[in-house]
Amino acid sequence: PQPVFDSLPGNFTISCSAVDSTLLALSSLSYSNNAMNACLLEGTVSPVVTPDITNCGGTIAVVWDTTLNCNYTLNHQILITISASSEPAFVNTPNDTTLTCVDASSFISNISDLYYTNGETGNCLIEGTISPTIDTSYDECGGTITSTWDAAADCGFTFSHTQNVIILPAAVPSYDSLPADTTLTCEAVDSYLASVSSLTYTNNESGI
Repeated sequence: PQPVFDSLPGNFTISCSAVDSTLLALSSLSYSNNAMNACLLEGTVSPVVTPDITNCGGTIAVVWDTTLNCNYTLNHQILITISASSEPAFVNTPNDTTLTCVDASSFISNISDLYYTNGETGNCLIEGTISPTIDTSYDECGGTITSTWDAAADCGFTFSHTQNVIILPAAVPSYDSLPADTTLTCEAVDSYLASVSSLTYTNNESGI
């Protein structure tokens, strides 16, 4: 009689991270016609594996195929579907904060790229770095610095992080020197008026 495989695996789906262990677990299929003595046909067939995998998923085609004595043929095929890798995320995202006006310039110069990863390995790894878009809207009266990191990663994953920084108003200025009250003779008024000058003021900060 015609031999048949003892058991037939079906199609199934796995995560990207399970690919390596799944490939290692693929094994030969045994067959038999359950006959006796010289009529017995039995043995095993090794799989032919054709992977088509990226970090966005894919497939593994597995075929067990053989031709036996008496021109009997055996063929079984399955398709293993690979799910896309897990979604990446930014690492060490900066929190919102508040700064003095004098610290704003140095803060802007130190805003850096953000690294993202999905924490996987091999074909499943999705990682990269994204530069920020920086919007400054502040002056000596205060304001904001808004930094936005927008990522469009492999497999259509999109994600974003925004840091809002409040800039406090500059310190209150004061006059550099203040003339004291005084008493003049009537004859000295004209010359005094001619000598009255502007007063300078500062808050002793820098920048804007």
